[in-house]
Amino acid sequence: PQPRKGAKPAPSHAAHPAHAPQRHRHRAAAGAGQQPLAVYILIGIGGIAGLVGLYSLFPETRAPSFGQAPEEKGAPALAMPAKKYVAAAPLAPAPEERRALALEGAKVVHPPQKLEHLADTSADVRTRIDNALAKLFDISYPRASTAASQELVQIGKPAIPRVLSAWVDLSMSDDKDAIRANLLDQVLREISGLGSKYRPQGSTPAEVRGRERARDAWFQWWGDVGERFGVAQPKSGG
Repeated sequence: PQPRKGAKPAPSHAAHPAHAPQRHRHRAAAGAGQQPLAVYILIGIGGIAGLVGLYSLFPETRAPSFGQAPEEKGAPALAMPAKKYVAAAPLAPAPEERRALALEGAKVVHPPQKLEHLADTSADVRTRIDNALAKLFDISYPRASTAASQELVQIGKPAIPRVLSAWVDLSMSDDKDAIRANLLDQVLREISGLGSKYRPQGSTPAEVRGRERARDAWFQWWGDVGERFGVAQPKSGG
């Protein structure tokens, strides 16, 4: 049959026998070269994704940030316990120190404390003073207490240190001790000729403190002028 007029003739391998096999070989080689490249790309992408996943599991291996570093907060300071100070008990100054302070015009405080007999007091007088104080404190026998008070006043200055010493152990908040302290206060008034603000009545804190201040005043007086104290002798008539 004859081909239609104007139609292109169909390609014929027979017309170009040398070129047909060569064209097929180029297509096969191109397909074979493109397939391994795509596989390599996919493998590379998968490897990168795996490394990123492992990298996220270890935050300490992250790259340092170049932004403003946060301010470092120092460790909190340890709270140190407050020191507590305890005042030492007052000590009576030695006679030499008292004389030096007196010359400097300083005020020397003489707190209540036990006092011994005066050095020049005889043994007989010391016994009389101690016995009289024991009778003075026995307030169940008022007559004996009054006689003891009169004997101490008669002895005078040598009795003062022991009368003051007897006051140290008395509690100014106890009713009976307040009465005994009142007897000592009266003896000191008679011997010294001085007045006193001692009041045995009352049990309020202010009244108790008032008795303690009166006691302290006697110790202060004796500490200041005790060595120079002398009972005034009555003037002779004429």
